Amino acid sequence: MPPLVVPNLPVPGTVAIRIFGLLFGQQVINSIHVTRNDHAAPSQSEVVLLADYFSTTWAASVLPTLSQDYKYVKTVARSLHSLIDWQSKSSSGSSEGGNAAASEPGSVTIRVNYDAGVGGKSAHWGTQISGIIKANQNGNAVAVDWAASLVAGFGNFLTVGATVPGYDPSVVSRSAAGAVLTPPQTYQILQFNLNSYNIGSQDTRLNGHGS
Repeated sequence: MPPLVVPNLPVPGTVAIRIFGLLFGQQVINSIHVTRNDHAAPSQSEVVLLADYFSTTWAASVLPTLSQDYKYVKTVARSLHSLIDWQSKSSSGSSEGGNAAASEPGSVTIRVNYDAGVGGKSAHWGTQISGIIKANQNGNAVAVDWAASLVAGFGNFLTVGATVPGYDPSVVSRSAAGAVLTPPQTYQILQFNLNSYNIGSQDTRLNGHGS
């Protein structure tokens, strides 16, 4: 069978968040989505608030865990409610990782999973994190307390609704059982976790896009 072609369809009530950084000159992008509880169209002011919220929260909660070799650049929020919609960017907060220790190279990452409680699908949603502290890695393992701090930092994204009412972090599913979903489905993220504290064949990827 030919591969399934999944079109870029609008996602009702959903805003894509892209967090841009640099590690040794290589661009790093981390991604997450948020969805309105009522799936109504996000307003321009909401998209602006979401860009500011994720920029500030990334700087305050995730960045301190990363090596100072990682440089934060900007956060871009874009509504997916229609193919042409509101977009905003923000670069508030700190500009580099808060840990003075050296980083692993960009080809070494650890995956934060987005757990939406949807059977086996949750294993496929997440983002790869760069800026891992070299001193915290020993062979294929990273220090448990460092990894736990990283996941705890992501946990602060769950409170986005306190700043931008009616929104929750989400994941987007565009296909299921070999068929395109029209419209795409969204599921609320319940928690963030790691498959393990290991960096090995299942957890190491080149820097890329999360879902």
